[in-house]
Amino acid sequence: MEQNTKKTDNTKIILIVVIVALLGVIGYLLMQTNKQTEIIKVKEDKIQVDSVAIAAKVKELDDLQLAYERIKQDREAMGLSNDSLNAEITRLNEYMVKVRRGDQRKIKELDAMIAKMKADVDSKDQELATLRAQNDTLKTNIVVLNKEKSTMTDTIAALNTKKTELQEKVEIASILRAENVKVTVINPKGKEVDKEEFKAKVVDKLRIEFNLGDNRVARKDKKKLYLRLVQPDASVLYDLATGGGFFNSEGKEIPFTLKQEVDFDNSKQKVSFVYVKGSPYKIGKHTIEVYHDGNKIGEGSLIVK
Repeated sequence: MEQNTKKTDNTKIILIVVIVALLGVIGYLLMQTNKQTEIIKVKEDKIQVDSVAIAAKVKELDDLQLAYERIKQDREAMGLSNDSLNAEITRLNEYMVKVRRGDQRKIKELDAMIAKMKADVDSKDQELATLRAQNDTLKTNIVVLNKEKSTMTDTIAALNTKKTELQEKVEIASILRAENVKVTVINPKGKEVDKEEFKAKVVDKLRIEFNLGDNRVARKDKKKLYLRLVQPDASVLYDLATGGGFFNSEGKEIPFTLKQEVDFDNSKQKVSFVYVKGSPYKIGKHTIEVYHDGNKIGEGSLIVK
């Protein structure tokens, strides 16, 4: 009986020891679990903080991407090359893809990358600001130059008008004058007859003489003089075989009877034409016209009865 009681007491003691041990193990496990929970919470908090920080950095990268696109458009508007900038934008896009995929190496480089790109954006903005200022100056200069050009164009136009007017005056002033036009008849016997009227049968040749009047404007050089013998019916005597032909006067080709080239020296020199018709002259008044450079410079007449 006493032995059974002793045995029962031993069993109770063992159970108590086991329970105490189990309680100790459970306490230890609970303590470890709490530590792990705290560690996990710390890590979760850190991950959350890191995620917020990374999201903020990614937002900065997005802003930088927009800044690069803005700079690109501004440079294109100014006609500037974007080759290097396009390469920088491509590099930024590739970098952002890796960051969003969780590339830890790229994430660690975020601060340095963002700082570098911000400095680059600031530099490019400063460059654009300088170029805009230069463009504004150029535009102002162009406006001023255009005004000056317009003024110069008006001045040149006025000078050209005056020059043209002066040239026209010089051309008019340089027209020669045939003065003292005299027509004499040479009869078949070779005698010169100076009358107002002649019988057709005594007119064998005509001598037309005149002086070139004083002209200090006309150049001293060779001058072509044309003589036209206009018959009473208004037809002009001309024969290619005897030196006749055509010349231009007031935009028209008109016939001439004789042509002569003289060396004009402004000495009131005398010029003489001799004309042989070879057939009887028509009855009536014949007009002798002298031309130079298409202008009539003198006139005489001959009456045949």
